[in-house]
Amino acid sequence: MALEVMRLILAEEQAAGVAVQEAQQSANEVVKAAEAAAAEQERAAAVENRGLYHRLLEEARAGVQSELDGGRQAAREEIESLAQEARARLPEAAEWIVSEVIHGRR
Repeated sequence: MALEVMRLILAEEQAAGVAVQEAQQSANEVVKAAEAAAAEQERAAAVENRGLYHRLLEEARAGVQSELDGGRQAAREEIESLAQEARARLPEAAEWIVSEVIHGRR
């Protein structure tokens, strides 16, 4: 009877060992699957972040270009205004130059 109990204990220990190995293998598979899922999520997030970065960069470029275009237009208008003022004063400047030359001051 003692021999029978010992065999039963050994059988249970072997069964427990097999169960532990199966549990370890199952846990390893779960960990591998979780690592793979995390890596995939990381790749997806990186792709999404790159897309967001490029979109924000393009929006910033468009905004700067719009400001530059507006500044260029304002500068053109200012230059044209100054040119018109200069043209309007051209006869006055010509008279002053002639007067200076005629009266010998220049």
